[in-house]
Amino acid sequence: MEPLKKRFSGTRWAIRVLLFLLVFSPGNSLPGTGVHLRVGIYQNEPKIFLDEKGEPSGIFIDLLDEIARREGWRLTHVPCKWDHCLKALQSDQIDLMPDVAYSPERSEKFQFNKIPVIESWSQVYTLPENHIHGLRDLKGSRIALLLGSVQHASLEKLMQGFGFEYTAIAASGYNQAFLLVKQGIAQAAVSNNYFGENHISQYGLIKTPVIFDPVTLHFVSKKGKNPALIETIDRYLNDWIHTPNSFYYQCLTAYLEKPIIQPSSGFSSRMLVPAVLSILFLSALLFLWKRKKWNRGENRAGIDQSRGEEKNKFRSYVENAPFGVFVADENGDYLEVNEAIAAMTGYTKNELTGKSIRELIPEAFHDRAVNHFNRAVKRTKSSRILPFVTRNGERRYWSMDAVKISENRFLGFAVDVTRHYLAEKELRILKKKLESQVKNKTQELLERIKELEYFQEVTVERELRIRELQEENERLKSDTP
Repeated sequence: MEPLKKRFSGTRWAIRVLLFLLVFSPGNSLPGTGVHLRVGIYQNEPKIFLDEKGEPSGIFIDLLDEIARREGWRLTHVPCKWDHCLKALQSDQIDLMPDVAYSPERSEKFQFNKIPVIESWSQVYTLPENHIHGLRDLKGSRIALLLGSVQHASLEKLMQGFGFEYTAIAASGYNQAFLLVKQGIAQAAVSNNYFGENHISQYGLIKTPVIFDPVTLHFVSKKGKNPALIETIDRYLNDWIHTPNSFYYQCLTAYLEKPIIQPSSGFSSRMLVPAVLSILFLSALLFLWKRKKWNRGENRAGIDQSRGEEKNKFRSYVENAPFGVFVADENGDYLEVNEAIAAMTGYTKNELTGKSIRELIPEAFHDRAVNHFNRAVKRTKSSRILPFVTRNGERRYWSMDAVKISENRFLGFAVDVTRHYLAEKELRILKKKLESQVKNKTQELLERIKELEYFQEVTVERELRIRELQEENERLKSDTP
């Protein structure tokens, strides 16, 4: 016992030395209790803003407040206009700035956290009567935007590339930019998609098809300052983003109409087969381990007890899996389902047991569902995205993977991918719409060019005819006695 105590004592001493080196080594100071941070804040709802009561709110603010609460930091929010916020960060008047789009130029001045909080893009908004359908319609117009922003630089390059002139009207925030359009001072305004979605109805504006500059949004500090602060933020984001129903996803749900898909909802179908193999491999290991214990002559009762414990443990893993797991027979009838399947469909586990998979699939997709199941029968596995109808009649979509585990048993995995599926569908529709608009504009341009060429030919022919008549007239005058 004495040597064990000495060894443990030595380990504790080594840990203390390691912590001392981590805490007091140069350039690696860790933020902790008592740290006071000045945080810049400007109006960019729902990401960061002061609410009606003047309280700091938004996605970035709530995430930072939760990290500060856990780390024991004290935060002071400093209201500022966008361009002044970045200047204040450079001059050490504030320590941290949330909601900053990454760009190579900014990375030379500021330290960005590595894990993006969210992604965004820029979009042009206008009044319905302005009829802006493309970049060409912005030619010669007055556009309200945040001067010095990434959006300003990107729009400038975009318009210059096409040779389109425009007048930039400085706005201190997106609210003011939208107000300038509503008052008729500007014909269009540029903002990020989050602000636009939340405020276009308030100002009577509409979205245009002009979308550009996808960016990632981060927390930033001054270059070379507070590296441990940035690392701590990344650590929390990494944990939260990879944990279903974490504070990160709760925060997004509170502010966004369409929050980012959680790991449980965005589980890639490519990962399902490895998951199946892992479970089967685990089952095989358990079987071999129990067989080895049997061969060694261990007590049968002890083996049965161990078998029951391992079976319960394995069942617990399946029951608490973040994706749907089910067992079906050769007719496609559910024999067993876990809680995730029940939550997805709105039925209880007992109600689902005995139901056919086809009963949850819309009638128009029955053939696809049957083909999917038959493929699993013949090839031992199959994967496909199919629609399903919940108990309350809502149509949703899931990624369904099935693996044959015996002649009349199939192990299946289901993941609700409705948000991802509809988002991709919306992007496909938008792409077709944009391609159609480009095609129509191109056809219109070609027709105009033909008209101009024809007009030029007629004009030239007319000029030549006038010149011939003039020459003829001069000749007749010279011939007259």
